[in-house]
Amino acid sequence: MKELYKGRYNTINPQDGACSICSEVTRIVNHRLGEAIYTLPEECGTGYLKKNSVGQSTAVMVYDFLFQKGITMKATSEDDSLKMTFHLGDSFQWGVGGRQDHFIMERDESCIFPAGAIYCSGRYEPGLRYRGVSIKLHPDRYASVLDCFQTADVIQDMKGGQPACKKHRITASVMELVRQILNCPYSGIPKNLYVEGKILELIAVYLNEMVREKGKGAPAIKLSREDIKGLQRVKGLLDECFAEPMTIPELSKMVYINEYKLKAGFKEVYGKPIYSYVIDRRMEKAKQLLAGKGMKVKEAASMVGYTNISHFIETFRKKYGVSPGKIS
Repeated sequence: MKELYKGRYNTINPQDGACSICSEVTRIVNHRLGEAIYTLPEECGTGYLKKNSVGQSTAVMVYDFLFQKGITMKATSEDDSLKMTFHLGDSFQWGVGGRQDHFIMERDESCIFPAGAIYCSGRYEPGLRYRGVSIKLHPDRYASVLDCFQTADVIQDMKGGQPACKKHRITASVMELVRQILNCPYSGIPKNLYVEGKILELIAVYLNEMVREKGKGAPAIKLSREDIKGLQRVKGLLDECFAEPMTIPELSKMVYINEYKLKAGFKEVYGKPIYSYVIDRRMEKAKQLLAGKGMKVKEAASMVGYTNISHFIETFRKKYGVSPGKIS
């Protein structure tokens, strides 16, 4: 059996060569046996980074940070383990390989980092909560799993110059297993057995639900840092004005992104087309109005931008499986 995680990991802050946060993050990630935790100092914010090495081939890292001031971290990693990451917090922008291409990890998205040398950088903004789970799988035990991931085309080869890894939405079944790992009721050896068992179950469900059933996705569109800022602005505008949204041409002119890149980029980053996103926001608000305020169906439909009640009822039933009249 090889020694756990022979690879090396290092984090730096390009604005502060003596950054204590980066030093502690490096220490925790390189920790090899048992548990280790770093708690963010109060003057820097709140949160922690915790690592638990489960057996000789598995490690779980949990991160939960809210910074008072923005910080940029650049990391280099030479690791022979595959990493599964499940992001549960606010959106996080990062890049891979020192390129100008960036992408966003949104809440409830996952990705897989391949083994080998990787360089990446990320920007942590103040007031946002960055939270998630990262699981390392060593090939000594998980060689067949790694083969399955490669065969199913889950992993993007970032060493080959690709700008980012592939993202997958976290399904309800996968989310439940992640929560069980986070909220393990045991300690000591029983905890390790429990977590390792849940990780094996998680791998099986992940492969089945996110890969086998969905098949291969389309290649990711290349987005610059400015493109991503523009897409974030578009999402903000849609969140505020989903009852009377701007047209695609209007949004395109406002954020200086051509219509094709706007539509393709929005779907790449947020997992659905702009039209579908607006419909979902309308339905979510309508359900809230019906259930929380006891509003009549006609009033709720009008509030979220519908003049055709039949169309509203049909759309609501398609999303939630029941007519809006049964909610109020």
